[in-house]
Amino acid sequence: MLQDVFESEEFAATLVLTPQQESHYLQAYLPLVRKVVRQLAPQCNCIIDRQDMEQTALMGLLNAIRRYGLPDEGFAGYAN
Repeated sequence: MLQDVFESEEFAATLVLTPQQESHYLQAYLPLVRKVVRQLAPQCNCIIDRQDMEQTALMGLLNAIRRYGLPDEGFAGYAN
């Protein structure tokens, strides 16, 4: 049921980005990823190391980019 919600047109991105565009936006929002990881690292350090946290955050960012579509000024709040 939840799967159906995410596959509905309401949540679908209006524009499919190329891998090059996705890479560009991943690089552009990398400082945001690192900031969030820096904030969470002291709480999670004994469970997961910082590099693994960054990789997981980047996967989440890529998922957010694919759902949101072309990032605009509101994207950082959505991705955060």
